[in-house]
Amino acid sequence: AGRTGVLAFTMEGKPVWKTEVGDGVHEWGTATSVVLHKGLVIVNASVESGRIVALDKADGKEVWHFDGIKRSWSTPVIAKSSEGRAPPSESK
Repeated sequence: AGRTGVLAFTMEGKPVWKTEVGDGVHEWGTATSVVLHKGLVIVNASVESGRIVALDKADGKEVWHFDGIKRSWSTPVIAKSSEGRAPPSESK
């Protein structure tokens, strides 16, 4: 993530897709890791757009997002809620 966006490459280094997740910047940069979960690439884009964004691993298209994340440098964590629900893995 970051000003460049999120990019996917083959194991041979060939570009597959590129997706923008916002245009915000911070003097410290972004520096979080993406999380792969059930066909999604989950990105902490708090610096760029104040969101957590889930992208389709195959084509980089946004599947879902969650707004209201302010300046976080933490890597997202997948956890089930107390009701046993996990994050969505498909678009609705």
